[in-house]
Amino acid sequence: MALVNPAIRARTVVEIFTATAGTSYPWSEQARAAARRLDFVAHAGLISGRNPPPAVLVVSGELDYPTSRADAHDLVPALQAGYPDTGRVRLSTIAGLEHPLAEPPGLEPAPPTPLARAVDRVVSEWFQANQPSPSCAARGVAGSAKFAHHGRAPSHRRRPASGCCSSQAES
Repeated sequence: MALVNPAIRARTVVEIFTATAGTSYPWSEQARAAARRLDFVAHAGLISGRNPPPAVLVVSGELDYPTSRADAHDLVPALQAGYPDTGRVRLSTIAGLEHPLAEPPGLEPAPPTPLARAVDRVVSEWFQANQPSPSCAARGVAGSAKFAHHGRAPSHRRRPASGCCSSQAES
């Protein structure tokens, strides 16, 4: 999976939005509980504990919000702590990239910006290097292209056989 300038912690998203809007957010206990549930650094073990743990690329724009960049820098080692192969989790910083990938919307579609093309190149290279083996994709292992746009795999297909989709090529 690839996460580009992701919302890693709900609290960070709310802080960025309120600061940008010049407002504040009154954190109730219910809101704090929801923010704890939506803290992917705190819950990194839910991702790294999958069998097999998915390859994760976190792309962070050099000029993204500083707190979002800090969250990305926190998420990667939190994930790596639960991976037998830490190389399957990587942080990639795109120089000059702010939070949005596109220019402000207009009336006509615009071509991708040079920075959006740089993100596309980094993400494409990651997917090519970390794609599931053909046998895993054929069995419908979650994360294969078969399920990329259709939600979760059926529960009986989520847990592959031992060794499936490892970073090493299958014979």
